[in-house]
Amino acid sequence: MQTHAIANMNVQAKTGVNEYLAGLVLLCCLVLVSCGESASSGQDDRGAFPTNSAAQSLAQISGVLDPQQETAVRELLATYLEQADADFVTSRGMLQDFSAAVTGLLDTPNNESLAAAQSAWLDAYSAYEATLLHRYFAELVLPQQAYLNLVDLDFRINQWPILPGYLDAVDNYPDSGLVFDPSVPLDRRTLVELHGQFDLAEAAMGFHVLEFLLWGEAPLSRNVDDFRQVTALTEGHIEAGLTLQQLPRNRRRQLLQVTTDSLLTDFEATYQIWSEGIQNYQQRIDATDSAVLVSQLLTAINAMLTEELLVRSLYPLLNGDYVDSLQSRFSGETQRAIVSYITSIEQLLLDTNTSDGVRLAAIFGELSDDFNELFYQNFDASKECLVVLYSSLEVPQTPEEILDTEFEIVECINLLTNMIDYFSRIDRQLQGV
Repeated sequence: MQTHAIANMNVQAKTGVNEYLAGLVLLCCLVLVSCGESASSGQDDRGAFPTNSAAQSLAQISGVLDPQQETAVRELLATYLEQADADFVTSRGMLQDFSAAVTGLLDTPNNESLAAAQSAWLDAYSAYEATLLHRYFAELVLPQQAYLNLVDLDFRINQWPILPGYLDAVDNYPDSGLVFDPSVPLDRRTLVELHGQFDLAEAAMGFHVLEFLLWGEAPLSRNVDDFRQVTALTEGHIEAGLTLQQLPRNRRRQLLQVTTDSLLTDFEATYQIWSEGIQNYQQRIDATDSAVLVSQLLTAINAMLTEELLVRSLYPLLNGDYVDSLQSRFSGETQRAIVSYITSIEQLLLDTNTSDGVRLAAIFGELSDDFNELFYQNFDASKECLVVLYSSLEVPQTPEEILDTEFEIVECINLLTNMIDYFSRIDRQLQGV
């Protein structure tokens, strides 16, 4: 698939009904090619992390790098792990700031404290997603049980999509969800039991539960009055046999607080598993072939790009799913997470250096002329395409708008698939395939 071909299709498709239908047919062909490439990559469609079998396939790689490259790779990996740890520490700090902002909102509900809590959520979520590459890397280097524990924790921390009506009032259902069900205790133990109990989208914990509580069903729809504590019962409340703790506003406040506290608890458990696992992994680095070390990084990058962007978002978007394919649809800030993904790759390639100033991108360039000549242009174009797409994405209404949006999505798929292919070529060369 080529970008200029997509542009030409876009012009032709607007000239009439026949051309429009022809464009859709050709578009479907392009999608089939892209989906075929994804299927051949060996990735699953769980929407969490790649399967642990990926780690096993790296064991047969033999040394293919020269001694100077091998030394640089080991130093680069050590620097990367230091940066990964720093990213987790940054995420912890942002979560603590978010917790403080939630406390401020509950103590003094006003427009300013609500805006501060929303802003702190955005910062905390972006910081957590900046650790996503490291969590994919963990799948390849941690013991299987430790990795599975990470998956379970991530499910509680970052499940999306979610069903908002499971939590609180939504359009046409003003009394729905846990907030309006006084029979359900709102404590951590209960929320853990309820979280995804019958359907993965029935989330009771995590970032996106908090996002919905803070923003409401559509951006800017949450009113600060929703967080004001009710301190006196009305006659109607008394007649209904309700207590203050059972009133929706007070339950919403409680759900916000308990979910925030649980988020910090689960993140601390995540960081502990990561830290302990990486300490054990570092002891094995010197005994591991340097080509395996590079391949582990490449596998983590491609798994993240494939699962998080192609499988979970771009392909569903192309099928017209403008709801569940957006991870931050309540705040309208999905592009922040996308930037975090791309920035983590950019940081690994260009900002991680040895003491002699050698970058991982330079080693890739020594292994592949195509990487030096074409990768950076494709990388920049991919980043721009994704940011523009997710920043301006709206549900198209007319056939022309639908086709324009589809072409924009396909262009991003095309560029992203090219990026994955560049990394895959280097990985195959390392494995002698």
